[in-house]
Amino acid sequence: MVRRWRDTRGICLLALDFPHHLPVGIIGAIATLALMPNYTMQTRRFDVVGFLLLATGMATLTLALDGQKGLGISSLTLAILIVIGMSAILWYLWHARGNDRALFSLTLFKNPYLPAWTVRKF
Repeated sequence: MVRRWRDTRGICLLALDFPHHLPVGIIGAIATLALMPNYTMQTRRFDVVGFLLLATGMATLTLALDGQKGLGISSLTLAILIVIGMSAILWYLWHARGNDRALFSLTLFKNPYLPAWTVRKF
């Protein structure tokens, strides 16, 4: 954020909010490196296909849900977006089934409390 003010001589000075946050960030990074334990986790390869499918599905469905009112998208384009989004999500579900490297495991949806949590959030 940029702020402007005038000094005592009437000259317009320009001050950025960034510089005073820099020392705090450096102190925080040093404290994190010094105080946090070094846990080593077993890593796995990133599921690029799953990410692309989920990102495509969620982005096109979000655009379809907001597009008709906010952007004035035609009904045909809206239908195409919904078909692309739903097919990408369904393709991800097919991709994640039995895949140990899946971005989100499908066993998350076996939780009996998930429908109640979902309804409560809306």
